[in-house]
Amino acid sequence: MNKYILLLGLFLAGCASSGGGGNVPLPNAPSWTATYSRGIGACDDFNFGELHYCIKQQSARLGQTIIMKFTISGSGVLYPVETSDLPPATLRLFVAADPSGYSGTRWWCPSSKTNLSNGSFTVTCTLSSEWTSVGGGLPDPGPPNGIRYVGFTMGGQYFAGHGVAANGPVHFHLDDYQVVDTMTLRKKSKKRL
Repeated sequence: MNKYILLLGLFLAGCASSGGGGNVPLPNAPSWTATYSRGIGACDDFNFGELHYCIKQQSARLGQTIIMKFTISGSGVLYPVETSDLPPATLRLFVAADPSGYSGTRWWCPSSKTNLSNGSFTVTCTLSSEWTSVGGGLPDPGPPNGIRYVGFTMGGQYFAGHGVAANGPVHFHLDDYQVVDTMTLRKKSKKRL
């Protein structure tokens, strides 16, 4: 019996070290910071090491829309580092009350999964009760209006923040990241018509 408890403890410790909680220094300044990652500090313009979470201290609330634009270039191929995950590598929009917490403090946009390859991308999602929590389940009860961090995570087809690395030179550039009122977007769209 003790052997099984030890194995369970080791398993949970491994999950915590690969993006599932633990003590992570939270950014105190409004700059893009890689967490749970290797070889990357600022994550708005970098050559790939291994990226899991890229966060920035910024408030957001339900009903606002996140618009992210980014560019990937290089001769390497990105792949998920989680051995039980499947390629291709992906990016997902992310918000948190506390990005170092486990469930109930981190949420992902269910429609923002973007397969990563060379090129320029735009990802958009409106903050709603449909965002999923840790484990992919429906939120509990969803992102509150107390969101203190925004950003994105990288992983494979199943694990949103378990990390992405490259098998050769790959560069990531965050072209733009905005959190805007959805009504403002609608007014801008109507003016263009």
